[in-house]
Formats: sequence, structure tokens, C-alpha cells
Amino acid sequence: MQNILYERQDNLNSVTRRVATLLFLCHIRWVVNQHSMPRARKKPSTVSQPVATEVKAPDVIISRQQYIEDIKVRWQIHQYEWNKLREDLNLVYEYLAPQFQKYRDYAVTAYQKEFRTDK
Repeated sequence: MQNILYERQDNLNSVTRRVATLLFLCHIRWVVNQHSMPRARKKPSTVSQPVATEVKAPDVIISRQQYIEDIKVRWQIHQYEWNKLREDLNLVYEYLAPQFQKYRDYAVTAYQKEFRTDK
């Protein structure tokens, strides 16, 4: 039994030694890189800056009345999608509510059965 403990201790010591050696070597590498290599200065960019071009207003694609009609149609689509989402969520609620109620009843019954205190 004592031999096994010594073997395990030797294994731990060798692992610890290896980790310490690796950390020491990483530290030495970091110190050498910090002190022996001066940082190079960045040179100013030689790329010329783009020249601003004149911005032209876009041509009118649709009239104001067409734009208003488009907004109305998009709003109707939006309302339709929200109503369908509400219907789907109601179906999910109707499906899940009885199952949650069943789970709650089971949990309450099990708790009362387990921790019943008779007075």
C-alpha cells in the first residue's frame, strides 16, 4: 500500500514539475519578446482618401397615393398575421393548460402524501 502511495506521489511530482517547467519557459519567452524587440512605429497610410461625390435625389418611383395604399395593404397583412399568431397561441394554451393542471394536481397529491402531518 505504501508503494502505491509513493508511486502516485512521484507521478504528481513529475506532472507538477512538467507544468512548472512549461510555465517557466512561457514566462521566459514572454520576457524576451517584451524587452528585446522594440515595437515598430506605424507608418502613415499612403492610400488616398476617396473624394465625396454629389448625392442625387432618387427619382419618384410611386406616387403619394400609391404609397398610402401600399401602407394600408401592409397594415392589413400585419393584422392578419397577428390574428393567426393569436389563434395559434390560443391552441397551444388550450393544449397545455390541462396538462399543466394534471401535473400540478399530481405534484400536490404527492407532496401531501409524502409530508402528511397527522394532528
